[in-house]
Amino acid sequence: MRCLKIVLLTLVVSGLAMGFGCRSGSTGEPKTLLDKTVSVGAGGGYAEVTFEALKGQKVKIELKALSSNMEPYGHLKRPDGREEYRPAIETAKDATNGSEFVADKKGRYNLTLFDGSNAGGSVQVRVTSE
Repeated sequence: MRCLKIVLLTLVVSGLAMGFGCRSGSTGEPKTLLDKTVSVGAGGGYAEVTFEALKGQKVKIELKALSSNMEPYGHLKRPDGREEYRPAIETAKDATNGSEFVADKKGRYNLTLFDGSNAGGSVQVRVTSE
């Protein structure tokens, strides 16, 4: 009977922890919010992706172009309507780019991707959070 109570208590605590956004067995590994490859058109084309984040999450955006000629960068629109170039074109190097920020609102974030070289091509977009 005592073992059954311990098992039930463990299940209840685990359920509550998950309800509060905790991940069972979490060891500080990043949580994947988005992992997708998109196609950015040449000559000023773009691609859009969205992801959800919680207030206070540290969010990391990583862009990796499949062509070494590309300079991927993004324009981020937050749930509160604020917009900024993140990651900025100036930070693109060797077909990669990245940026980190703390989500100030819970909700949907829209990331529009561009290529600073205007060559266009495929870009892997990976968004993670801690």
